[in-house]
Amino acid sequence: MKTIPYLIDPDGDIELVLSEPNSHRIIPKIHSDDYSTHTDLPDSDFDNPPATGPYTVFDELYNKPTTATSTQKLGEDHESREVRMRISSKHLSLVSSTFRDLLPTSDKKDDAVALAIVLDAIHGRDAEIPRVINLGLFARIATVAEYYKCQEVIHILFSCARQTSKTRVVYDKNPDGDIELVLNEPNTQDIIPERVLPGELDTANGSPTTDLNNSVLQGRYTVFDNFDTPTFVDDYGDLDFLEETPDVVRLRVSSKHLTLGSKVFRAMLRGSWAEASLSSSSRDSPRQLATSDWDAKALAIVLDAMHGRFRHIPKDVNLVLLARIATIVDYYQCYESMELISNLWLSQQSVTQENIDGYSKSSLLLLYVAWVFESDVLFTAVARRVLRYGQGPSEFDFKDLPVGGVMDILNDKRTELIGRILEGLDILQETLSAEDECPGLGLSDCSSTLLGMLIRERFRWKELYHPLEPPYDGYNIVTVRALVDAFPRPKPLQPKYDNSGISGSGELDVFHRRCMCTIQGRMQKLMKGVTNDIKAFRPSRIQGWGLRQKESD
Repeated sequence: MKTIPYLIDPDGDIELVLSEPNSHRIIPKIHSDDYSTHTDLPDSDFDNPPATGPYTVFDELYNKPTTATSTQKLGEDHESREVRMRISSKHLSLVSSTFRDLLPTSDKKDDAVALAIVLDAIHGRDAEIPRVINLGLFARIATVAEYYKCQEVIHILFSCARQTSKTRVVYDKNPDGDIELVLNEPNTQDIIPERVLPGELDTANGSPTTDLNNSVLQGRYTVFDNFDTPTFVDDYGDLDFLEETPDVVRLRVSSKHLTLGSKVFRAMLRGSWAEASLSSSSRDSPRQLATSDWDAKALAIVLDAMHGRFRHIPKDVNLVLLARIATIVDYYQCYESMELISNLWLSQQSVTQENIDGYSKSSLLLLYVAWVFESDVLFTAVARRVLRYGQGPSEFDFKDLPVGGVMDILNDKRTELIGRILEGLDILQETLSAEDECPGLGLSDCSSTLLGMLIRERFRWKELYHPLEPPYDGYNIVTVRALVDAFPRPKPLQPKYDNSGISGSGELDVFHRRCMCTIQGRMQKLMKGVTNDIKAFRPSRIQGWGLRQKESD
């Protein structure tokens, strides 16, 4: 008998044995001799799409013979075959009542890829799950989920498939969980940046608005409404709440799910359990693990995803709630558990809609979200916006939003580009001082005229504006470009001079009519290079980008 192994949980205590894999037929057959009466798809259209990643291990179960010899060989290979999957009983028993009653041997003859996908979803291994699922494979997945009564774990798969159509709070994620996660001082994390330097889209001292509140959620998450649902704005511009906000949230969770889905939880819970303590009530009570500050809704959503409970997770959240979720995902390093649902969130207009020609506190939230969930397109768009409109390290107080590292990189690039423009003006000033004639038409008065304008305007800058010195706080690239564009342009028509420098008859020389030397023209190549540098910026240039994806492969 040939065995195909598939490892889902290296520490799993269950080996699920799939006998006679792929012998379960779910595609109906139409019995009709007259094919003109129906226009159904060919059976081959319902074959599973080509496997990717770890699912290629099952390819030999799907290869079809093309010759008589290969048919005989394939028959020999498939005489006796089974798939063995190492999994966790903790995960199975939480999401499936059928698995709770089963022995660890399955003779249901499921499709191997479909079963592997369901088990990966149960174990929070979302990064492994293919993004392209056709109708045939999805139907096979549905039969597995229905049989084992674990429909909730594939709820997010269905949502992705139809994406193109549009005091104390106790929250039990797992009634049998062995961990009580205690969230102290919930919702005290302040991730909304505060603008320090004046900007076009944010005021320096704006009052809070409902745009900075979490999405209003339904179902099980309404238990957290008292934390972030304001009822009115008082006379001082502060948001008031209807009831007293609880100061503790207790969440019953499974240590197995936490350690499998998060490197940080794994370090906390294994070994000496340094950050966990026995519950004060009884030694039979679940162990307690303390945390603090997180947004309660965001933490509940992340833990639901880590436990495979996707059915009630909102499919549409606003940018503020998503940013709060991202801080938790980033801190606990549970990226893989959130991969599918985060892709769905990032496609929603409620997250991505923003003024593409401006730079505000929302831009920083979006930048951080795109960084955590490694959205290349979204991060690139926002990063370029920061490069154009960012005014330096002093522009924002980031508060608790951990975006400082990324912003340091972008600010370094912004400083480099502004410095390049100013250095270009220095070089141009030296060139104009030394050259005898302009490079265009060889006219000496062009160089002299431009030099005078350049020196005079740069002197005026020192009187009108604060110093242009690194890191150029208060200046963005758009502003510096505007300063260059504001240099006076010499008039194209000028009196004719003879070699003695004395004005002649006042006639206009034809060369002077055509010469259009300007500071802007001399700087054109350099300014275009700055623009191209911004357009060429990619997150792949930032150290650390893409490493999480490589780690999960």
